[in-house]
Amino acid sequence: MPGLEDITYSEAACIAAVSGFYEFLTKIYLDDSAVIYPPEGGWPSIVQADPGVLSSLGKSDKVISLLAHLPYIKSTGGIDDNTQAVADCPFADWNDFFTGAAPGESMESCRIVTEGFAFYEVAPPHVIGLTASHRDAFVMVLDTELGIVHWDGYPFRDIGVYIRDEICDDPYDWAPEEEAEWRADAVTWEITDFFEVLKGLYIELLFIPISNQEVYLNSETWGHPPGMISMLRKIYKDHGWPDMEAYRKEDCLNAIREAIEANYPDI
Repeated sequence: MPGLEDITYSEAACIAAVSGFYEFLTKIYLDDSAVIYPPEGGWPSIVQADPGVLSSLGKSDKVISLLAHLPYIKSTGGIDDNTQAVADCPFADWNDFFTGAAPGESMESCRIVTEGFAFYEVAPPHVIGLTASHRDAFVMVLDTELGIVHWDGYPFRDIGVYIRDEICDDPYDWAPEEEAEWRADAVTWEITDFFEVLKGLYIELLFIPISNQEVYLNSETWGHPPGMISMLRKIYKDHGWPDMEAYRKEDCLNAIREAIEANYPDI
């Protein structure tokens, strides 16, 4: 396994990894129009953000530059209603967060939903949350100094598949005391590798999209009715999955909608 000394942060590589992940999702379930890309020079809402708003966010210039140049899955409403990029959780649309911020407004609420209550008060300026959720289990924090992503990893444990860290360094050996516990409890990956891991969860149908916006976790312990997960997996395989060349996206999603309406009308 690599150590931190073997990893470097690259904004261009990070943007490419996120872009590639979103493009992958459009081949499975997302509408192409759901992914939005910044204009040349970056998102104006962030590049030209009010100084008071930027100050309240408390992030480094490197983080702000990254947020200004990332693509996003377009926000469609409140956090609980936004399109999900992993099971049961959307990614943060930072362009939308900044667009909705009034001059001088505090960004503390954005910090909480993207970094979680367990970490946001001690999160250093060089990290930023990728997801937007009211549950700490879905927090993914990207570190622009170390070139890594931390994820609590709870969904893996829930389905009996624990994907281990790819970074061997013990946070208690290098991180400040207030950060070490949180970092040690999370799975840790080099940024590009992390997004390949997320793709793999879809390929293995551990993440199962049921529409253009909603993704289920392959676990009936999450309250899914008996038989639903196996039904969904069969529909995907009947429509060519996981062969991306053979997979019929729209036919598959239509078949899922019809099967849910017929077999689980109360959902």
